[in-house]
Amino acid sequence: MPSISLPTKAGLPSSLRMPADNPVIRKALHRLSRASLLGLVLDWLDDRNVAISPPYLSLTNRLDDLDEASSSLDFYPPATSVQQLRDIYAAFQERKGSKREILDRVLKGDWRHGLTLYQLSMADLQYLYDHPTSQKWAAYHIRHTRPRVSGNSEKAPGVNNISTSIPRIHPSSFLEHMQSQVLPDTKVHFQFDRPHNMRLVILRIFILDSPYNTSLALSHSNAGILTANADSTRTIYAAFPDGAPFIYLSSLGTTSSSSPAGTKGLRHALFDAIQASISKPGNRYSLAATSMVARSLHSLLHYRGAGRSNVAGGGWSAYTDATSLDTPLDTIGPKRALSGLTHDSLDTTSPYLGKRQRSIPTSTIQVPKRARSLAQARFGDSARISHREGLEQTEIIIRDPYPAMKGRRQGSRNPPNLSNIEDTSYLVQPQRRRIDAPPTEHPRRGIAAASGRVGRTARTRSELWSPHIKLLFRGPHVFSGVRQLVEAGVIDGSRMPSWLTGEDNVSIGFVRNGRVDKKSIHLRLD
Repeated sequence: MPSISLPTKAGLPSSLRMPADNPVIRKALHRLSRASLLGLVLDWLDDRNVAISPPYLSLTNRLDDLDEASSSLDFYPPATSVQQLRDIYAAFQERKGSKREILDRVLKGDWRHGLTLYQLSMADLQYLYDHPTSQKWAAYHIRHTRPRVSGNSEKAPGVNNISTSIPRIHPSSFLEHMQSQVLPDTKVHFQFDRPHNMRLVILRIFILDSPYNTSLALSHSNAGILTANADSTRTIYAAFPDGAPFIYLSSLGTTSSSSPAGTKGLRHALFDAIQASISKPGNRYSLAATSMVARSLHSLLHYRGAGRSNVAGGGWSAYTDATSLDTPLDTIGPKRALSGLTHDSLDTTSPYLGKRQRSIPTSTIQVPKRARSLAQARFGDSARISHREGLEQTEIIIRDPYPAMKGRRQGSRNPPNLSNIEDTSYLVQPQRRRIDAPPTEHPRRGIAAASGRVGRTARTRSELWSPHIKLLFRGPHVFSGVRQLVEAGVIDGSRMPSWLTGEDNVSIGFVRNGRVDKKSIHLRLD
């Protein structure tokens, strides 16, 4: 009689097995290196994990029931104990070999009956630690949906409202609320882990289609053990930094062809579930998008973490170090050299001139030295090639209106005639700044007139034609490359805009009036 599958809102247990020939299992293990795979198997066999990831062992107390003919044909005979398997895989570490023999022994021998979801999560997390840039992360800010109104007049002295408004996330209660928000037609497995080299907690969310959508989502093996055959699975990661009001979410990965609409809807549902899980009765929190997308968690911890570097990028990074003794109030300049450059370290001779070496003129030395000084002033101690906090991609969209020209009607949305662009006489002279204007006799009348002029200027500026200019910088470390160009004299550091130094701490920015407008933020994870 076939078994009956009843719908339930319970999550997938960590002991649920997936068959060894499942594509999800093979993909998770094949992309690991040989050293990482051996370390992962030894972690499975550890005393703390062997109960939830048991290997396939022979029944030593029932040797009479074993078929000797079938055991002799077994290429990987089952071990008699866990310690024997530990010795086998420890011997693999001491000698060289291929990764194929390790995979065959794991999938066809010691775990031929399948791997649990806990083992699969450990394999995915191991790959994430081995390849820190394999995922695309976006930072979201935890905010109140409305200001907290407290009717209690008693308030402890020295209590910071900002610090108390950050929710405290406990893993057990958070997972309980997350599971209650998941729809019953979706099965989810959660796994928390804390990397040893980063101050954050990573939550792996494994999403499996229910039997209502996929016929082979849940099945029963011949031995009666419940197994999962995932033809369509998705994995997403959420990271919670220590002491910071931010959450990092990765892009939604899938192992099969799924429609973009379904993936987007699933992401929105998961987004709403996280918002509801971090909220409390009377305290509703929401996740606001920030202008930071990166492929490295180290970069997100630097730009959207608990340190001082959240709002101090570029040249302002000199003030993030609490041990720095340099201050603008010092009457004596800093003793340390700019960008590690001293006059003694400059090689003023050329080794390619033979025995009679000729000195290089001093004028040729001042140019790179001035460029390095400008780079140190604009970038500070940031944007070094040795730093791990680099951004791999920066997208800048310029939304400034095109400068008005004489002979062209104000408010026209048509593109100007650029045939005489070299003639600077067509350019309208910039208006005098408000700070240079003479004082008026009537302050109130002057304020009203000024507000009227500002309103007319804003309306006129909104009606001007604005070209669509988009700048996309890509590389291992974008701002480090810009710094090297400044030090080489290719870019003039004195005229370079601030959004090229990284001091705005954004990876996606809209430039208005020469500055990054942080209010208009639209994030997308491709």
